[in-house]
This record gives sequence, structure tokens and C-alpha cells, in this order.
Amino acid sequence: MAGGNRRAILVDDHPLLGLGLQAGLAAHGVELMVVEPRESGALLSKLKNLAPTLAVVDLAMPIPGGGLGLIEPLVEAGLTVIVLTGEDDELLWAEALEKGAQVVLSKGEPIEDLLIAIARVCRGEQVRPHQRTDLSYSRREHQSRMEQLLGPFQALTAREQAVLDGLMRGLTLADIANERYVSVHTVRTQAKSVLKKLNVHSQVEAVALAQRAGWVYPAP
Repeated sequence: MAGGNRRAILVDDHPLLGLGLQAGLAAHGVELMVVEPRESGALLSKLKNLAPTLAVVDLAMPIPGGGLGLIEPLVEAGLTVIVLTGEDDELLWAEALEKGAQVVLSKGEPIEDLLIAIARVCRGEQVRPHQRTDLSYSRREHQSRMEQLLGPFQALTAREQAVLDGLMRGLTLADIANERYVSVHTVRTQAKSVLKKLNVHSQVEAVALAQRAGWVYPAP
């Protein structure tokens, strides 16, 4: 991109932001066009006439898959992608980079910092090269913690999983027994086994642990 086309598009549903970036980037020699958020097929069709080399994409947009779903199609179409977002979830940032975005910028940053970063990418320069490594590490750490949390749930039998699922849906042991056509005694025994395997002392703690771990009942 260095020395070549410095035409970029902004895919965002906040028109005031677009106006501000347009004016600021013009001073850096970058022509910015604002396009309406739309699903990837329609957007790529729209871009044929605009011929940008850089796309600045918001993540939170009212289209299927949000901005995250646009990244891969845009990269495959030969565009460099920058994410400019108000989201502060580092796991979401890491996913955007994995899908092919070159860098993630926060809408909370000073406007001049954003303009400089976008202009530098337009010139083919590296911006925040350590971001990808840092966010990838954070995501791996998160996945490791989640795997540790989910480990005890793998020891539950299918019937114990069904009991835990019932508890998570707010059912009483009697409700679960009626739903499964078994005795309350049977369900109570299975519930006790669930508590033991999860190393908790109450049904409330078991439900809280399941929610924290993101456990989902693997329905038969």
C-alpha cells in the first residue's frame, strides 16, 4: 500500500464519527469514504466501484454477524482491515485479529492518535505490532482457565447432567423428577452426586459454578 492508493472506507453506523475521520484523514493524505453497514455480499459489491485498499470496521453494527463477520470477506477481497470499536472486550479484539484484522483501535482513544494510526497503516507501516501477541496470550490464558473450570463437569453422568440442567432452569427436585418420570429420591441422590463431583455444598453453588464456567447441557 506504500506509495499507492490511499483510499479507505469506514463501515460504521455513526455518521458524526465518519465526518470527523474524513476531515482529519484528508490532512494526512487519506481519502476516506463512509459506507452504510450491510452484510458482506452487498458490501463487497458496493466496494467494486470505490476500489479502496483499506477498510475501517466497527464491531457493533446492526447487521448479521456484526462487524466481526465482515473482516474475513474484506481480507479475502484484498483489503487491509482496521477495527475501530467502542467494545473493550479483549477476547473480542483477539478474535478480530484472528479473523485477519491488522490492528484494533479503540473509539475511546484521542482522535489524533486514531488518525495517525490509520494513516500509517495506509502507508503500509506496522502499527502496534505487539498487540496481536499480547491479545493472543490473553485469549489462551482465558481458554485455559475455562477448560479448568469445565473439567469437573466432564465427570458428570448423563443423568447427573440432566439434573444440573434442571436446576439451572430453576426447577425443584420434584419438578425434575416429574419431568424425567423418576422418583424424587433418585433425583435427590443424583443431585448429591453432582455437588460432590463439582466440590460445592449447595445446589445454588452448583448452578453458579456452571454459569461461571459457561457449561451447557449436552442434550441427548
